[in-house]
Amino acid sequence: ARAADDVGLVAFFRAAQEFLLIPCGSAEAASVGGMPSASWAFWKVRLKNKTAADMVALKASVLRWLGALGAQPPASLVYLPSLVATAENYDLVCNMAESNCKRLDPELDLHGDELLLGRMICSCLTSPPPGQESPALAHLRVEAKATVPSKLKIKVMSLLQRSKGIGSPTLVTHTVHLICQSLKDSEQVQQSALSLALVLVEHIDPACLAAASATLLEQLEAVFWPGGGVVAMGAATPMAFRTYGAYARQLSENSSGGGRGLALQAAPRMLSLLSSNEQAAQDILEALSGLVSCMRSPTEQEYKEFVPLLDKLVTAPRLVVRREVLRWASTLFPTSAPESRYYALRLLSDPDADVARAAENLLSSGGREVPNFGNMCTFLAARALNLLAPEAEQPAARLKSHLASLKDPSTTSLPNLSAGFAARDLARALGFLLALAE
Repeated sequence: ARAADDVGLVAFFRAAQEFLLIPCGSAEAASVGGMPSASWAFWKVRLKNKTAADMVALKASVLRWLGALGAQPPASLVYLPSLVATAENYDLVCNMAESNCKRLDPELDLHGDELLLGRMICSCLTSPPPGQESPALAHLRVEAKATVPSKLKIKVMSLLQRSKGIGSPTLVTHTVHLICQSLKDSEQVQQSALSLALVLVEHIDPACLAAASATLLEQLEAVFWPGGGVVAMGAATPMAFRTYGAYARQLSENSSGGGRGLALQAAPRMLSLLSSNEQAAQDILEALSGLVSCMRSPTEQEYKEFVPLLDKLVTAPRLVVRREVLRWASTLFPTSAPESRYYALRLLSDPDADVARAAENLLSSGGREVPNFGNMCTFLAARALNLLAPEAEQPAARLKSHLASLKDPSTTSLPNLSAGFAARDLARALGFLLALAE
């Protein structure tokens, strides 16, 4: 018996694979999807004047021969030619190829056969992953192609979803590259790629997770919400946010620490995205749920970076944004930090009963570990007087209008101390400070 990496066998079945890739009605085409231009130039000369009927008959003969092969050669060589033929538009050819694939399916080792997995992945790549232009392993060599048939990509990625081996150190770079390339394709191919990504995150080697996640999540952002702007919701967009969240959650449990860096960089963009895309709110929350899990027990310097953004979002008109502010406040800030209570104070009087109740629960959390009275007073005063703004007035100047109003008997109400910090917020803050003083 000859091995699956036998040079002669590999070349022979590769030729069969290339021939079966050529659409029956395209013997005179300028190019063929899934095939390098040099290979097509070779075949085109030999197939000159072949009609569609001729090609159907030739392909049927090849598939009949492939179907008659026994246990040898190995399935990893015999399977791929029939698989690529399932992308053919002529029913006779497609049905024979499907029949061959079903017969061979029980013999496939989709977990441990890296030769098979590598060949399937590389058959759908139009270019090698960066740094993998000359791989040491022949089955991971990728020849440049202009395109790959979408039907073939979907079939290959569907098979790869059944494999635990796609996340091995040997294959993970090529798997991620296949997903990234497929995200630039049609929505149907995008959905297959995202389904594969969700399987990959469960089986990826922990040592490869940080690098693979960085590449994949960057591509997700570039394709589905470029520049952090308004999301154009397509069929695959909800799954893209879910995938983003899944990788963020996995990173939060990984010892590499990559999750913290990702959250610090991506969370502000994702929170801003949430505030400007009401129609995609539930999907964006899928991504944010992963990012928030990466931010448990941050340093003071890290959580301080989120304060300006949360200050802005706590007054957002959208309910889902205000609720998310509370979730981030409960995760980011230690219970002894003034920020841990500030956002709950602001939302105690929220018009939505659920948000107000969540704010009340957050305000009473932490038991004995509460902010220092003096620190809380200073913190609330700075925000009430808007002293953190670059153009802030001195406190005395800020209070002049209030003093004038107090002297005027006709005054029925005082103006807000600063934008968004209303009288009811002051009342809540004073009540909390009195409780702290006790």
